[in-house]
This record gives sequence, structure tokens and C-alpha cells, in this order.
Amino acid sequence: MIEVREVSKRFEGRAVLDRVSLLVPDRKVVVILGPSGIGKTVLLRVMTGLMVPDSGEVRYDGVTLRPDDGSASEAVLCRVGFVFQSGALFDSLTVAENIALPLSETRRLARAELERRVREALALVGMENCRDRYPHELSGGMSRLVAIARSLVTDPDYLFFDEPTTGLDPVMRERMTRLIVRLRDEKGKTGVAVTHDLESARDIADVVYMLRDGRLMLMERAGKESYETNCA
Repeated sequence: MIEVREVSKRFEGRAVLDRVSLLVPDRKVVVILGPSGIGKTVLLRVMTGLMVPDSGEVRYDGVTLRPDDGSASEAVLCRVGFVFQSGALFDSLTVAENIALPLSETRRLARAELERRVREALALVGMENCRDRYPHELSGGMSRLVAIARSLVTDPDYLFFDEPTTGLDPVMRERMTRLIVRLRDEKGKTGVAVTHDLESARDIADVVYMLRDGRLMLMERAGKESYETNCA
């Protein structure tokens, strides 16, 4: 379980996050909605230790994340996978090499074990036939699937998605939403996604929040096609 407690973050005097609190239950997908530039990615980065909040804290199963203390956060962050909107793949590496990178940097594994994990990650996202291709040979949606495979190769408990369906065609968008749901239902992953795509939120979320003026508002489902907002 992830707990965000009274987190605030300001830029140039503006409160992007204003005492934000959030609970992410295990094996659920929480979606945070809001337009571009509202601070969704800032919240995601604070939750994953990529950015230090001005105040407040983030806790994983009762353990406080301390991004300013690498050794104290290592045990937490090894359980986290982050999928950037751009994919953030290395152009000089093949798909397989990109996926293997987190393991190559952090763990000493026999080559056979490394290859097995890469194959499994590729199979999970349906990209087995692309292992020897380079990022410039992939579409935007395919690059994002490879980025998900890279995040899965370390078998994290928590997955964070930054705008997972933005810019995708309808077919790839559907593929992406099915994958996120499958990772929750079949693999037991806990997910947090930020997006401005309401339709995508409906497809993947157990709980939806709206980020507005630095505060989170819980959006409770009222039937299949609409949400009602309440202050969180």
C-alpha cells in the first residue's frame, strides 16, 4: 500500500501540489486526471522518489521514502517501475538491451537468467518479435510497450504510468488499457496512472482522482458513463 501524506510542492511561488494526501491500495489501479501542466507528473515523480517534496511524505507499506537518502530508499524503489510518456528508450540499444538495462545495472545475473527475464517481459507486452529492433524502428505505441516491458523485468510490485494512452491510435490505446488491467488482475501489480484521458481512466481505474488547483478531488462513479466529484 502507498500512502501520500500532506505532500506540497511549489515552483516559483505557485503551489503545484498543496497538502495532497492519497491512498493506493494493493492490487488496484488509481488514476489521477487533469489537464496538461496541472502537476500530475510532479505528483508521480514525488511518489517514485524522482523529486523531493517541499513538505509531507510518501510511505510504502509503512516505510517512508527518502529521496534525499539513496541508501534508505533503495529497498523501496527496487519495488517500483516507472513508465515515462516518451518511453525514454536508449536509441543506441536494441529493444532487448533496453529491457535488460535495469537488471544489468543493479543485479548480477547469469546470462541465461537475464535472457529468460527479458523474454518473459517481452511476452507480457506482446513484443516478442521486436527484440532485435532499435527504438527508431518502432511506433510511439510500440516504444511505450517496450518501456512497460523494461519496467516489468525487475518484477516490481508497483507500476507508475505517465499518460499511458496519450497520442495512441484507437487500436493501440485499447491494447494498452487491456495490458494495464491484465497486469493488475493476473500479475497482482498495483498501478498509478496520470492522464487527461477520461475514457482511459474509466477503462483501467479502480479509483479516480482529479487534480485541480494543487488539490486532489475524489471522483466517485455514478453509473457507467459519468463521475461525481467530492473533495478528498
